[in-house]
Amino acid sequence: MKITVFKYGQSFFAEHNFFADKRDSTKPKPISFLFYLIETDDRRILIDVGCNNMYGWDMKHLVSPALLLRRYGLSPLDITDVIISHPHYDHIACAKYFKRARFFMHEDTLSEGASYLPEEARVVTFKDTLEPFENIKLIHIGGHCKGSSVILITRSAEKLLFCGDEVYSEECFIRNVGSGHPENPEKNKAFIEKYRKDEYKKIVFHTPEILPDQNGFIEI
Repeated sequence: MKITVFKYGQSFFAEHNFFADKRDSTKPKPISFLFYLIETDDRRILIDVGCNNMYGWDMKHLVSPALLLRRYGLSPLDITDVIISHPHYDHIACAKYFKRARFFMHEDTLSEGASYLPEEARVVTFKDTLEPFENIKLIHIGGHCKGSSVILITRSAEKLLFCGDEVYSEECFIRNVGSGHPENPEKNKAFIEKYRKDEYKKIVFHTPEILPDQNGFIEI
């Protein structure tokens, strides 16, 4: 299993969005915009799809996710499957490009994000958990927003936890503190407490450490 992270832009976000104990802080923190590609013998699976713009944001190094995939060597039509962590714009807006893909998402994500999908999209929804492929498990959390889910991938001895936007920073796990403004703070905090163990490698969708001051892709 090969996993590649794609960075299509970066910006800043106020600190009060990152941490529940910093809710009065407007200090800007760097934030990246990422999506992930999983390649197996017969599948090319995206986790989230990104967006072409972020209206009102001061974006740097912004590039279309579809163009970034082409630079990598894939057409959007080569993607077999798309997993959507939640229905917010920067995670689902480019779904329309993946016309041949099958989509996997929580039932509440479909109800909120259906307008972004291609016409006649093939969609598989779930309520609590779903294992659409070997060693890939979708888990509904519902902290960040109603349909928010995470993806647990087992690769050899690794347990890779793709966190969606349940956290914007791994520091939430380190300090055992909730995210800044989740829709359901109790579910968000329960997620952090459950998965903060060292056995999980946390994959954060907005971490600034990925390809700082540039866009592109890198295998993880």
